[in-house]
Amino acid sequence: MAQFPTFTSSFPLSAAALTECWKLDAGLATTLQPRQAGVFRVAQGEVWATVNGMQHGEAELPGDRLLKAGDSLQLQAGQRLVVESWNPAAPAPVYFSWEPVAEVVWDGRREAASAGAQWRGGVVQPSRDLAQALRSAAAAAARLVLGLVGLGDYLVVGRGRTV
Repeated sequence: MAQFPTFTSSFPLSAAALTECWKLDAGLATTLQPRQAGVFRVAQGEVWATVNGMQHGEAELPGDRLLKAGDSLQLQAGQRLVVESWNPAAPAPVYFSWEPVAEVVWDGRREAASAGAQWRGGVVQPSRDLAQALRSAAAAAARLVLGLVGLGDYLVVGRGRTV
């Protein structure tokens, strides 16, 4: 059975008779106040639904509406939804589900990792390669200077002269 931790209820819900659904007995009402955005969906029966709590970027406008099997409401965190089983002709329980929407939280890690990879591949590694090349060039230049000094000394002192 699905966990339903994202709302507070005004009464304990009975056991779900449908897989992944919650049962609301005939004539009863409950209040849902999600801690995160999600979708309230009627699986079987009809409910009278009242949505309260305007929020920035709210998907559903507040107010009353009748929802039948297959209908759904998108709720934002903190909104309040009061639902009551509704079928005056033949009172019957209602089955509904709550599907939390995974929150998209930008923490910059993926972008930072991508930017970091670009930085490492496009700047850091070429800088290291250039530094290594410059060290090699400096070492080669130093050996060349020492070689020329040694050759000059050899020629000046006369050890390399032939008579």
